[in-house]
Amino acid sequence: WGREVAAAYGVRYDVWKGHDGVAKRSLFVIDRDGVVRYRWVTDDAEVLPDLDHAIDALATLRTAGS
Repeated sequence: WGREVAAAYGVRYDVWKGHDGVAKRSLFVIDRDGVVRYRWVTDDAEVLPDLDHAIDALATLRTAGS
């Protein structure tokens, strides 16, 4: 709620369309140890991520047993 997570992950707009601190469209794959294994971020809120890359990262984690 306080926008701390978006700031910590580096995905917070300073100002976007008149709104302060809104999170950018982003996708993360984080392993059980809290390590970011995949990160996708865009400044264009209309752009969708390529989910195949995130699925590949998840499959790699599953294979590694993380």
